[in-house]
Amino acid sequence: MTQVRCRAFIFRTHSSMHNLTLALLIFVPSAITAQPEQSVANTVAGAMSCKQQRNSSQMDCSYKIGVGLHFEIAGVGQPDAGVTFYKVDWDSDFYATFGMQHGCVVVKQGKRRLERLPPGDARGMDMAFVSPKNGKVYASWPECAAAR
Repeated sequence: MTQVRCRAFIFRTHSSMHNLTLALLIFVPSAITAQPEQSVANTVAGAMSCKQQRNSSQMDCSYKIGVGLHFEIAGVGQPDAGVTFYKVDWDSDFYATFGMQHGCVVVKQGKRRLERLPPGDARGMDMAFVSPKNGKVYASWPECAAAR
């Protein structure tokens, strides 16, 4: 995708009979192309919001990614931590699953984001892994599984 920049130059001429204003728009195709989208891990980390509960030491982290994904980890780091999925829409930019082997929430690219990639593009395999052990976001499942 190529961005197009528009610049406006306004020239004014004054004469005794007219006040003429000439606006000239120049469209300059920019050499700048659209920036690649952030990695899924960076997107998820940027959407993370954690709060400690007032009357306890319990930490809860919420993850709202776009309009199609919202989940929360209650009791981060506790043996009884829980993951609640409030909204998961595969048709949006992101959706999530839970990986039993590594014990992490897996954030994957949804249909809307994948449609913007060329067929077979390796970026379509980009994922993020969120650990209930510490609430942090990882780029691979082995890192997430090893989280403390």
